[in-house]
Amino acid sequence: MNDDTKRIKCLRCGTFNLVSIDRIKDGDTAICGKCKNKINSLEYPYDSNYFIENKPSPESEIESNRSYDKEIQTLCDQARKDVIRGEIAREANHNPYKNKWILPTILLAILLLAYVFRWDYTVSKSSGSYVLKWKTDRWTGQKWIEQYSPSLTKERPMDQTKPEDAWSERIDAANIWNTAVTIDVAWLLYVTWIGPKRRMKKIAKLIVDYSEQ
Repeated sequence: MNDDTKRIKCLRCGTFNLVSIDRIKDGDTAICGKCKNKINSLEYPYDSNYFIENKPSPESEIESNRSYDKEIQTLCDQARKDVIRGEIAREANHNPYKNKWILPTILLAILLLAYVFRWDYTVSKSSGSYVLKWKTDRWTGQKWIEQYSPSLTKERPMDQTKPEDAWSERIDAANIWNTAVTIDVAWLLYVTWIGPKRRMKKIAKLIVDYSEQ
């Protein structure tokens, strides 16, 4: 576009037309490319810019776009900071592991008491260097005999019809107890140490992310 050429708005249809200002000043008439209305100095005084669309230069358009991009980036950064700040506040105010140690601690105490009171000793009998004790397994309901001597200790079920089944049932009960204790201890460790440690790491990472925004 030449320096003396402007985009002038047609009064009839509103279309902008490329018109030479010098041409209008000299009394010549231009024609609107859409409605064929006459564009001359009578309707468009050459010293008035009211109907002239001043197009920004390419440099100013680039700078405006950069400024707009910076503004959008600033708004996005602020939105991210607001989100991170909200997450920090939520994590700080809500502790999912608070008082979570109570239940696994109670269960662990019950399991330990069950182990301590598993056997019910009923009768003891001494014969020379041997000591015999009759006991009942509260977990399985089986009755057992313990035989103590200076060099040997034996256990056997009172019911000798199927001793293998008695031993198998006793071992299965012990394995169930061991599994329950292992799970309960792992649960207790998670809610008292592993979980809170991971939570603090998450909060620390959010604080670092917030400071870097």
